[in-house]
Amino acid sequence: MELYTQSHPLSRRLHFINKFHSLNTGDHYGSVIDNIPLFLDYGLCIKHDIDKIIYKWIREGDAVIIGGGGLLNNNKVKWNAKIFVLIEHCKKNNIKLFCVGAGMHKYKNIKEISRPINFDDFVLSGIRDYNFIDTDGRKIEYLPCTTCMSPLFDKRYDVVREFGVVQQHKNRIVDIDVNNYESIRTIGHISQMLSFIGSCETLLTNSYHATLWAQLIGRRVILVNAWANKFDYMRHMPIRFSGNLTKDRERSELYLDFLRESRSIVNSFVQRILEHLE
Repeated sequence: MELYTQSHPLSRRLHFINKFHSLNTGDHYGSVIDNIPLFLDYGLCIKHDIDKIIYKWIREGDAVIIGGGGLLNNNKVKWNAKIFVLIEHCKKNNIKLFCVGAGMHKYKNIKEISRPINFDDFVLSGIRDYNFIDTDGRKIEYLPCTTCMSPLFDKRYDVVREFGVVQQHKNRIVDIDVNNYESIRTIGHISQMLSFIGSCETLLTNSYHATLWAQLIGRRVILVNAWANKFDYMRHMPIRFSGNLTKDRERSELYLDFLRESRSIVNSFVQRILEHLE
């Protein structure tokens, strides 16, 4: 648990749930409060790791925000069960619950979960998955990962290499020889990752956040060895490695308005949340 303080009455508490106790850079820096400090003006902000939610701190009249990261319908880690407990706690104690930029995370070759998330349990829900349809056939509102709000994306990054590699910290890239390129893993400070990504003309990666951040910075991306369904719902689908890097790079695209578009969507959604907190 982490506390964020500001000059306001301590009677109102805002709780932020994500997997921040993680070596993975995208998870560690993915909490909504880390990226949208505006919430500090609306109450005492408390950050919980999803595996260590302190329920005695979450009281009647509070608000809870889940996101970001792949917390939803994860078929490897039992986070849905933890979310269901949180949902019941919120219902019993008149606590407003919001889903903000969290996403689906279904691993390949693992049995699907039997009880998916019901988005009716949230006051508002926006997920990072684009064009996601739930089990009732409803399209769930798209909300970009809130890391797009970081001022680090406003920096200028100079290209110094044609190709660079970012490997997800637990899943290795096997379809290319990473030893042929400068590479990093998704471990460390977000500023270090963005500096490396920005230095690459084209990024080769199997990381969700590396893919997203490269697109936000305005770099080309080639996805290698996708290992979960979260890549299937990205706002801009990256080119997948075909075995021919030259042709893949030629087919890849730049999304130069993506950062502005993403921030605009997030800002609008945040204003809707704040209306419920008044």
